[in-house]
Amino acid sequence: MPFFRIVLTSLLLIACAAHAAEGGRLGYGISLQNVTVEDPDGDVPTESGIGFVNLYYFDEFRRDIRYYAEFVYFETKIDAKFQKIGQDISSTGVRAVLQKRLRLGRHFKPWVGLGGGLFREEFTQRHTIDQDGFLLSTLSDRDITNFMVSVDAATEWELSNRFDLGVRLLYGLPLNDGTQVYSATAILMFKGF
Repeated sequence: MPFFRIVLTSLLLIACAAHAAEGGRLGYGISLQNVTVEDPDGDVPTESGIGFVNLYYFDEFRRDIRYYAEFVYFETKIDAKFQKIGQDISSTGVRAVLQKRLRLGRHFKPWVGLGGGLFREEFTQRHTIDQDGFLLSTLSDRDITNFMVSVDAATEWELSNRFDLGVRLLYGLPLNDGTQVYSATAILMFKGF
């Protein structure tokens, strides 16, 4: 329960900052994620899935330096394979990232960043199968609060006076037995509110 209070407080702070700041942008993203679970009980197959809940607030500190806050919810099912644990994953969290713009050309100015996030992850329906695909054993559910370090790169294009479209690539590394994430996200940003 304390984790959800942290998430709710973070969302309220993002909303307040968005209302108070000039030049801030709100965003909604859809991501393709590739996750690898670091499970203490054995190997887990890598799985890909689509995340439909990615909410953002972007703002600049100064020229070529900005930050963003992100709220993420992602779930997927990993099928068991012989000698690999199957499970359902649910991950809810917040991430803050500081980015620097690289001016590599007149029309190519990507952002690169480093950040950290706090995630509540639940691993349910954990099981193994034998060589013929029949249930071999069931394992107890796990849930953890996980701190994740991330690096990312992003670029964006202006669609209109009110909207930008961005693409972000991210790698997230858990500091304990959580999920390692590679993701590609398309973000629609609303500006000038």
